[in-house]
Amino acid sequence: MLDRMITGFFVEDQEGHRRLNDEFRRFREDGYGLPPDNLRAIGDKDVIVANYGSAGTVAINNILAELGLNYVASNIATLHADGTSSATESYTERWQQLITTRQAATTLWPRFTKTHLPHEYFSSKRLGGVWIVVRDPRDALYSLYRILHQQDDPATDPYETWNHSFDDWINDNSVLNRRPVDMWVEFYSSWLERAGYQDELTITRFEDFKRNPAQTIGAALERFGVKVTRQQLDAAASASSFAAMQTHESAVSTGAQVIRRGMINEWREWMDDEKWRAFSGDDLRELAGKLGYDLTFTSDLSHS
Repeated sequence: MLDRMITGFFVEDQEGHRRLNDEFRRFREDGYGLPPDNLRAIGDKDVIVANYGSAGTVAINNILAELGLNYVASNIATLHADGTSSATESYTERWQQLITTRQAATTLWPRFTKTHLPHEYFSSKRLGGVWIVVRDPRDALYSLYRILHQQDDPATDPYETWNHSFDDWINDNSVLNRRPVDMWVEFYSSWLERAGYQDELTITRFEDFKRNPAQTIGAALERFGVKVTRQQLDAAASASSFAAMQTHESAVSTGAQVIRRGMINEWREWMDDEKWRAFSGDDLRELAGKLGYDLTFTSDLSHS
């Protein structure tokens, strides 16, 4: 655990006691939040799929859908205690835009329930498992910036920075007084703390998934008691390649594209000495190191 916890999801009182940040709850209620009814519906058969954003969960979602497994986004769908869910219009549109299959889930449990919130929002729940999906923060945050930039709506988006450069955005703390890097640290620190609970927990790195999707997803599903054949995994992974999903999204959507390049080490293309400063904090480097990412500074980007 990090010695110093950055607060953005949380607020601290004068005695240092931490509680959930209601401002964050309101700010993210449409995109990141968790409706109270959904929290009540989550139980010991739910596997929480935790990722801060742009970690590759869209492709993982597609694989699970191709396998007939039950995957739902807890922020924009209505969950029911029997394992079913009700899709809002926006959820249905997003599903059709991103997911290549139209088949309904053939298996309700475990329900794989995605969230962008820290584990404290679920601290009162006994879960069926926790599946942390993570990506090199340099690639994840750059990809998140690119996606949000495409979806810019200055009238409703509190960041109001989408006309600015990535350099401006990555150093901006106008939302909740926290930079994107700080929020990334807080999110994954929170979920790693959950490892001390009784839930089954596994961590999937985007880089491992990209190199060998069938094997990586198969290993994670096995941890949660889900058995599928290698032939099923190979077929689902093929249908969920970034090329296949880009083709699908382009064919059904005329709006901003969510499926980008899905590259490993894309940061090598844009990183420079100035941008390194945003990724040089001790908390970030320590946490990234625990997750297998070496953020040691080097001016020779070709060998970093």
